Amino acid sequence: MIELKLIRADETAELTVTLPVPDDEAARLSCDFTVANIETKLYIWNDIKTSITLLNRYARLVDELDENEIKIFAALYEYLGDYLDAEEVYKSNSYHCIYDVYDEYDLGRAAVDEELFYICKNCEHIRNYIDYEKLGHDLSYDYFISRHGVAVCLYWLKTTTARRSFVYFFFLRLHKFHLFYFSSRDKFSPYPLINKG
Repeated sequence: MIELKLIRADETAELTVTLPVPDDEAARLSCDFTVANIETKLYIWNDIKTSITLLNRYARLVDELDENEIKIFAALYEYLGDYLDAEEVYKSNSYHCIYDVYDEYDLGRAAVDEELFYICKNCEHIRNYIDYEKLGHDLSYDYFISRHGVAVCLYWLKTTTARRSFVYFFFLRLHKFHLFYFSSRDKFSPYPLINKG
């Protein structure tokens, strides 16, 4: 919900409106009034603070979302800094998100827990040696950690076939040697060599 305090251009009248409203009403208000104040818990950037029509569009969008979906959209919006771009990315589902991430440690831990890095069942004990903070730091070049507890990546490859065409060389430092994992999830090398498969 977004509550606007509007003022007529000639400052002869004030009006309080709760969005969303029908599009034709938002258009009429845009002609007659300007935004004096915004009251909302939603994340709003400067790009739409003065636009009644875009604020109305935003309010209508979040009306259809649950709490987690609102956090995802807010993270995309915060990262992109442009409402229309965030809306396009969100509606096209061209992103990947991880919940409950507030720092690089959380990001590294969540990446392993959600199996973005495959660890074979016989090697579960190596989790105790993973430097999650360093792993999260590396991932932060691709994932944006938002203030909403959601990390988002815009360059997520949705299909397994597409993902397997790329090799991810994220390594885990275990004592004095490196373990390399590959996105195919079925090719593992204990040596710092490029996968030949």
